[in-house]
Amino acid sequence: MEIKSTEEIKEWLDKNYTNKIFQNYKKIISKSIPVDAGIKNYISKSISSLLNNEECMLYIHEHGIWPSCENMELFDGYRKSIGINEELYEKPVHIIATNENIELYCLLTMVLYFFWGCIIMSNNENIIIEISHDECIDIYFKNGYNNEEFITKINEIMKEE
Repeated sequence: MEIKSTEEIKEWLDKNYTNKIFQNYKKIISKSIPVDAGIKNYISKSISSLLNNEECMLYIHEHGIWPSCENMELFDGYRKSIGINEELYEKPVHIIATNENIELYCLLTMVLYFFWGCIIMSNNENIIIEISHDECIDIYFKNGYNNEEFITKINEIMKEE
């Protein structure tokens, strides 16, 4: 896994992470994230499995909004266990290799547990997943891309209880 600062990916951010990021994408799913921790765990595991075999970027862009929900010691400890010593505010971008499915799962689980916001983009840029600190998830497909299996699985994961 590589980590990057926002400055290191500024060109990508300038090109993609603005209000126009989604101009070439179609929102296919917009749901509220259930509050149950077990379901959040299931969502994280399922999304990381769906993105298995794809390099992707996970950019944690919202944190510190609900400090009482965060456990920075747990997050920092996890990052140290995988060889990352920089603080989240210094290096919020995680480039996750195709063989790092567990790392994506763990990071995404903490994002959901801590009420953080992130954006996940597959390396082929066909899928963007945006999670907000307000516990909403939006999934976008690049115009012209279609993956019915992915849509079906996400809808199953996010079904209302």
